[in-house]
Amino acid sequence: MNFPQSRMLEKIIEITQEAGDRILQVYKSGDLRTQTKADGSPVTRADFISHEFISGELEREFGYPVLSEEGDLPPHSTRRDWTHFFLVDPLDGTKDFIAQNDQFTINVALIQNNKPVLGVVALPAMGELFFGQTGQGAWKRSGQQTDALPLSIAKGKVLARSLLHDNSMLESFSRQNSIDECIKMSSAVRLPRLAQGQINLCVISSRSQEWDIAAGHVLVAETGGQIFGMQSKVEPGYNKPNLGNEFSIACSKEIQPDDLVF
Repeated sequence: MNFPQSRMLEKIIEITQEAGDRILQVYKSGDLRTQTKADGSPVTRADFISHEFISGELEREFGYPVLSEEGDLPPHSTRRDWTHFFLVDPLDGTKDFIAQNDQFTINVALIQNNKPVLGVVALPAMGELFFGQTGQGAWKRSGQQTDALPLSIAKGKVLARSLLHDNSMLESFSRQNSIDECIKMSSAVRLPRLAQGQINLCVISSRSQEWDIAAGHVLVAETGGQIFGMQSKVEPGYNKPNLGNEFSIACSKEIQPDDLVF
């Protein structure tokens, strides 16, 4: 089975990898220059370096608008008619970046008619790259090797739990659903790890934004999994007036959503 080799996908992979190299230079330098944003979340100079590079390159190469976590957010009245745009988190897992635990990502997704149709997720510190395209599968690249996803099938119910913090809701969810195994990991890496087959369940917080999940959503969907809201029971929408996500569940194709208890 051959992986997709469209010019757009390969160029986005190239841009994402270069951004990863720039982030790693900051990561290894010890000069993070951490600030606190208005919402209380941290941001470093690596976030801005990655944002400026990715946004500039995508706009120059493809001409589509770019929505990035570290960029300006146009009003919905401006973006509601966009048929194509890029949704970018230039450094997802900034707390993990600061903690130096390697579990941070770069997320780039192409949104077409409010659905993610192409996604690239890089884990720069781990030398891993995940990518997928609607109808063409999902893949993991490490060094010179590229493998189709999933790489394995998790046995039983394997849930991702927080690496840095946890909450009572996850404890209750684990108990109600007789979870067989919990693996602690950053929220930034959960969707690619689910597509890979290391886990088969994870919770998406309502504190997250569209750019946190769009690229990973492609990976999950292309491996037969799904993401759905705990209340709405429908998959996430994109380019909403408010870019926040509903509390949601992501699961692999081996998990039957109707069997889960919320």
